Amino acid sequence: MKKILFISPVFPDPNGAGREKRAFQWVKRLQEEHEVHMLVIAANGQAKAAPGLPACPFLDISRLTVLEKKEEKRSKPFLILSMIKAVLPLLAGRTSDSPLLSWVPLTRAEKEQLRERYEQLHFDQILCFRLYLSDYAVFLQQLTHCRSAELDLDDIESSTHLKLAKLFRSRGHAARALLSDLRGLNFSRREKKLGSPFESVYLCSEEDKQLFHERLPQVSLQVMPNRISGYPEPPALPDNPYGLLFVGSLDYFPNEEAVTWFIQEVLPRLRKRNPRWVLHVAGHSSRQAFRDLLDAAEGVHYYGRVEHLEEIYAKAYQVISPLHAGGGTKLKILEAMWYGRPIIATYESVHGLGLTPYRHYLPAEDADSFISGCERAAADAEFAQTLARQSREVLLEKYYF
Repeated sequence: MKKILFISPVFPDPNGAGREKRAFQWVKRLQEEHEVHMLVIAANGQAKAAPGLPACPFLDISRLTVLEKKEEKRSKPFLILSMIKAVLPLLAGRTSDSPLLSWVPLTRAEKEQLRERYEQLHFDQILCFRLYLSDYAVFLQQLTHCRSAELDLDDIESSTHLKLAKLFRSRGHAARALLSDLRGLNFSRREKKLGSPFESVYLCSEEDKQLFHERLPQVSLQVMPNRISGYPEPPALPDNPYGLLFVGSLDYFPNEEAVTWFIQEVLPRLRKRNPRWVLHVAGHSSRQAFRDLLDAAEGVHYYGRVEHLEEIYAKAYQVISPLHAGGGTKLKILEAMWYGRPIIATYESVHGLGLTPYRHYLPAEDADSFISGCERAAADAEFAQTLARQSREVLLEKYYF
């Protein structure tokens, strides 16, 4: 039995957000044949998120180490100086290890903590989840004399940041767009350095693997798709076919922007044609202004964070996903497939899942096509059910464990 160290930015949780679900998938898969040790590099407060890891009972707590990175509030002048220091290496053609550019730097104090915890241990393999933690993996590989290390990128982070920059810019957020551009540049340079010491690099889809291979053919690439865990029993479709649903972390700008766009550009037109149309929105939001927008919108029901998704899916006949940016494969689409709901979505939403338009989902890129798709699914129950059944078959074949 091999001894494996899994390095992650989050606790594994099958009911969490995308990173938590993927971490759970890794740990569940590894522990079936190996002795798994886990190092969580936690953001401020994250270490309290899963005491005892109730969502991951098969992981031995004695093999869990949490390294909590505390982020103190800084003054505006300090942040400006930090940004200048972050950008200077990029201007010189190098990479930056600044947290402002979404990197997680390994500090001297943390090296001492890791020496104390791991110096006397030996691992057969180290698996690092996310590129921004790779400094920890390299250090621990040298410290423990581990011969094998692998890296799970999940998505192509440089591309994700550049898509976010484009979205920010289109919505008038120039400063956030510039920051995302800088992050994209930094991650692009980091990605170009991949290879040694990582024997294999994982991505979440064949599409991302092909894109990455075209950029860096020397890197050994593998695919591990994002999957859903559990016992899927989709609730019956409600009698009212005019209930729409969006589920997502609403403190993530692409999700917030998608919902804002839909309730401004699509929902009012749908309700003008038929006032029975309603949009159910579920997901945590940290912005009061956005919550106020949801509360004030006609025909919108906002539920915040929902512990049991089947309850919210029971209210909805269709799932909409008007995402205009993002990274990797979208768990919200897999969940909609799991719960047996017809999906109306942008290409960005279904990227990497191998779904066929009009067979597994209805494609929509603008307000007119979203209106057409929603109305078609509502008017033709047989078509909507066939669409949902065929997409669920794909889920059970490729994206379920």
